[in-house]
Amino acid sequence: MVWTFVVLLAGAPPELVPPSSHLGGITSLALAPDGKLAATTGRDGDLRLWDLANGANRPVRAQAAESTTVAFDPGGRLVACGGPNGTVRVWDPETGSLLRTLEPPRPEGRTGPPGDIGATHAVAVSADGQRVAAAVGGQVFVWDRGSGQVVATCGPHPQVRIQALAFSPDGKRLASGCGVGAGPSGLRMWDAATGRLVRQLGDERDYVDGLAFSPDGATLAASGPLGTVIVLWDTATWSERGRLEGHTRNQTVRSLAYSPDGARLASTAGGSRDELFLWDVATLKPVARLVEPGVAGPLAFLPGGLTVAVGSGSILLWQPADGGAVRRLDPPKLGSAALAFSPDGTALITAGDDGAVRAWDLRAAVVRVLARFPERVADLRLSPDGRVLACASGGGPGVVRLVEPATGQVLRTIAVQERGVGSVAFSGDGTRLLASGDLVARLFDTAAGAKLLELPGHPSTVMAVALSPDGRLAATASLRRDGMFYRGDVRLYETETGALLRTIDAHTDRAAALSFAPDGMLLASGGGDGQVKLWGPADGALRGELTGAHGSFLSLAFAPDGAWLAAASAGSPGQGPFGVHLWDLPGGKPRGVLPGPPAGSRAVAVSPDGKAIAAAGRDGVTRLWDAVTGDLRASLVAYEPGEWLVATADGRWHGSEPAAKAVTWRIGDSLYPCAGYAQLHDPDAVAKALRGEPLPASELAQRFLAGELRP
Repeated sequence: MVWTFVVLLAGAPPELVPPSSHLGGITSLALAPDGKLAATTGRDGDLRLWDLANGANRPVRAQAAESTTVAFDPGGRLVACGGPNGTVRVWDPETGSLLRTLEPPRPEGRTGPPGDIGATHAVAVSADGQRVAAAVGGQVFVWDRGSGQVVATCGPHPQVRIQALAFSPDGKRLASGCGVGAGPSGLRMWDAATGRLVRQLGDERDYVDGLAFSPDGATLAASGPLGTVIVLWDTATWSERGRLEGHTRNQTVRSLAYSPDGARLASTAGGSRDELFLWDVATLKPVARLVEPGVAGPLAFLPGGLTVAVGSGSILLWQPADGGAVRRLDPPKLGSAALAFSPDGTALITAGDDGAVRAWDLRAAVVRVLARFPERVADLRLSPDGRVLACASGGGPGVVRLVEPATGQVLRTIAVQERGVGSVAFSGDGTRLLASGDLVARLFDTAAGAKLLELPGHPSTVMAVALSPDGRLAATASLRRDGMFYRGDVRLYETETGALLRTIDAHTDRAAALSFAPDGMLLASGGGDGQVKLWGPADGALRGELTGAHGSFLSLAFAPDGAWLAAASAGSPGQGPFGVHLWDLPGGKPRGVLPGPPAGSRAVAVSPDGKAIAAAGRDGVTRLWDAVTGDLRASLVAYEPGEWLVATADGRWHGSEPAAKAVTWRIGDSLYPCAGYAQLHDPDAVAKALRGEPLPASELAQRFLAGELRP
């Protein structure tokens, strides 16, 4: 077999985007003045709009880089969003159209693009909507929104990064807060028209990450000493009006917001725990607080002042006066975390965070829900004869459910431990099942569900398990602390007695993935150190190191003939690119990389004939590639209560009507619903793509790929 691809393209092809929240969390949040919409940006680079009534959200634009700040204009008609290279992009929230890109001046002596001076870390819009300010590194630029011209420059602040900006209600003053860098930090007040420094407030060593003017402009609230104290400044005399002290010591105040009447101030803080406080400004005392994960993000009051919105993984709405009621605007949970091909290769079985197990018919573009469980499915494996599907519960009770694929009937439920099971493996004859656990792995009789033995000796949670094809050896992967550092161990056990045969010091970070070669002569391990290694199971000797990749490897799969290995890499958005890496064996020569989403993939599988590769992306999309050419055959999306969509690489699609409206195409920095491309709805072409057959020529599909076709 000859590989003809290295598919990390410079010009990114169209990419399918499922309905979800920001991958990596929300970095900035702003509310429209009428309180009906929220705009958020995230580490994934997307700008999203949320309907606060029903929780639905939609991506408006892709920023193509992490954005840390967003703001509405006073009329709610425009969204200003910090972009890459020191720019601010102004969008129409209804149409998603880019109205204007505001660029800072070109640095002296530099011939590159005007905005090529660093990332935008804070954005503020004046109350009349005519001025937009942005913090870029240690400077603040103020633009006239109408002309796009820079009208004032504040700074520079040497060797620091400005974290926060706020216009005074009358637009005459601009406050900036610093806190990252080697130079002086602290709080500064500027003349917004001229850029002149009006006042340095507080201690220049203060870390200022949160700023907010009171609605009447008489008070400026700013995080102060040690980042945990909030100082209220009188803007007429520049003296302290008071301090708000109550956040846990060593916490950092992240965001501040006044209620519309100015009587309350909300603050979030993070560190050892996440905190959300509501303060009475008159008494300087907290009147309500919420302590739970995910409440340390950006925040804003809804009109009326009774509800506080906080951005974390999604949006949390807190009503302190209503008994502290909390409502989360959670997007749909997606069904792409684990996968397996049927023995005949005609079906791909997937499961994920929504708890549903689905069988995708690769012959006819039809999907069937086999089973639904109340918790997410962390791993699944088909028995070699295809008659039993093992589904590992990733949350709630630590069980493995054995399902009959033909009917979806749960044959039996095996109790493994109290909470969660992360990895399972069948023996070659399907009679035994190995399941991971806390500190131990457990081997079960598949037919009876009885525990046969335990494999102890792990210093931490068992991350992955594997059984040799003949069932005589069990392999486990775990993490071990070594002084100030961590190591990833691979252990080999004899399955008849449970005896530990050897422990391999395999990785300089956690060992997270294992797979035996089809002939049992090699054991592959993948770790958080970005390494994939090959071991001799008989003696534990290192047989090879597979190079040319990076990220954390969460899943491995050998080709049916053992001639190559696929490994799914993952990591934080912006640190990639991550993909499915492939190597020839036994020499370890890299074959190529199948590109994945910004945060990589959770699982990878190879079809029984070795002609297809499937990967479960961390973005919720399952991607199916041709293993011979490296071409992307199709992208699959599914979520509850039963929505699904399949799309080819050239834009042809088939799926449920709600999914067609919710799933979008990312084309450059634009996002368009699949339903907008009704002329590309082509079930027959999608079925051909899933089968690996050539697609009929289509002028519309070619225009889609060229970026010329719009909804």
